[in-house]
Amino acid sequence: MDNLMTSPPRENSGRFGGPPSPKTAATRKVAEVFLKRGQRALEKIAASTSVKRLAEFAEAGTDAEVLLRALNAGLLGELKDDPLAEAKLRGAKMQKELLAAADGLTSSQFAEALGVTPQAVNKGRRAGANLGVPVGEKFMYPYIQVKEGRIVKGLKETLAALHVDSEWSRLSFLMGEDAGLGTRPIDALKEGRIDETVAAASRYGEHGAP
Repeated sequence: MDNLMTSPPRENSGRFGGPPSPKTAATRKVAEVFLKRGQRALEKIAASTSVKRLAEFAEAGTDAEVLLRALNAGLLGELKDDPLAEAKLRGAKMQKELLAAADGLTSSQFAEALGVTPQAVNKGRRAGANLGVPVGEKFMYPYIQVKEGRIVKGLKETLAALHVDSEWSRLSFLMGEDAGLGTRPIDALKEGRIDETVAAASRYGEHGAP
């Protein structure tokens, strides 16, 4: 009994007390690398930032907001390892603002708005019937593509006509003012101007096109 009570706990055990699975070990290794590199980046930011500014960042309500405040302030420009860091941050900020303006929803929220399942939403995105933009490892769905509880008519044809590879570029087209349409393409679709919008989409990205 004494031996049982004093036996050290088994370390690195997997399910049912066996050795850790290769997948679990690999996941742990990736997480360690991520945390180590992230910590180095934060240490560089802290070293190049005044105490006053750090205190301002630390006042954020969540840990995520602390990071966003620091990154959006352009402090990664101090990280000489990546000369494009600031440009990437500006792009990320623009994407965040674009998605906010388009009322981005999770797949579950978007499915609820349409009265369908999240699986149907994802299937529709893969088929080009709706638009989802990648945010990390998931997709967000702009509610602006919905009219009266349904995907606006002509969206699928409009998306198919665009000669761009990025979902973010597609959203940018829908949300941006188009000189030929005299309004945003998504608004033109909601007005029933499908043929005009598809034509504008086919021109988007061409030299001289808006």
